Amino acid sequence: MYSLRHDRHGAAGPSASAHISEFRIVGCNEADATADLHSLHSRGTPGVIDIAKLRSQPSRNVGTFPDFNASGDLPPGVHRGSLAAVLEHFGRGSEQRLIVAKRLERIHRLAFGTGALARFIVFGSFITDKAAPNDIDIFLVMADRFNVATVVGETRHVFDHMAAHNLLGASVFWIPRAACLGGEDAAVLDWRIKRDGAARGIVEVAAP
Repeated sequence: MYSLRHDRHGAAGPSASAHISEFRIVGCNEADATADLHSLHSRGTPGVIDIAKLRSQPSRNVGTFPDFNASGDLPPGVHRGSLAAVLEHFGRGSEQRLIVAKRLERIHRLAFGTGALARFIVFGSFITDKAAPNDIDIFLVMADRFNVATVVGETRHVFDHMAAHNLLGASVFWIPRAACLGGEDAAVLDWRIKRDGAARGIVEVAAP
């Protein structure tokens, strides 16, 4: 058994940023740190989970995505694709999907424009078989040099959780690389776990 501490701060006020300040896996090596963090959301924080038997098997087929499973999700894993491929695959089928795809494209442009974007992860209903996803769910890993205090204009909304929700139609969480104490792969893999503890696939938008 390995002890996990996962603290998310800043979600208590209307101007709060969804900045995950600490992500720590204690008692495991780097390989274990990339394991699937089973039932994290359902257990709450802090918690103790058994990750010894759980291992990640991310997809590396950039731009190709598997079929949805019986639950309407992508198969568990990190499925990578270019922004164009993600928009083409998931941004069609309904008017709402087109709208949400435009939101994704806008947020990616703003985050990439900081020059400090390290990882761009998409999860939630947009990458499921849901015909009309309500919004876009995004997790960002930012380079350690990134200073949110220097961000101005529309880009600042990306790094303020409530502003992103109200103005960009997105739920955005972000973390600096230095805060990924279990490794950034472990931080990314956290988002594969649904609230009921089941694993799902997530999408990483590959760097241009």
